[in-house]
Amino acid sequence: MTRHCEISVQKPEATSLARAQAFNTPLVLKFFRVLEETMKVHDINPLRVYNVDESGLNTVQSMQKIVALGGRKQVGAVTSAERGIHCTVVCCTSSAH
Repeated sequence: MTRHCEISVQKPEATSLARAQAFNTPLVLKFFRVLEETMKVHDINPLRVYNVDESGLNTVQSMQKIVALGGRKQVGAVTSAERGIHCTVVCCTSSAH
């Protein structure tokens, strides 16, 4: 660790295998292309676009620390099935309001 200052020990965030496989550049670009087309077809004003985020919180799951490049804010790791109590939080916001 002292010889390689570009790496550090970090605790990864739990990421399901399906989510990790679905988040890639071609799919993200397709999403924004379809969003733009849909907004044009239905004449949707950008001020009426809202962001909804659902977060799930597990009470039991804990991750082991791993070695990763230093300075990274997020480090992911694929985990097995969910365990413990699961609490869901949903937030909705618009940048215009």
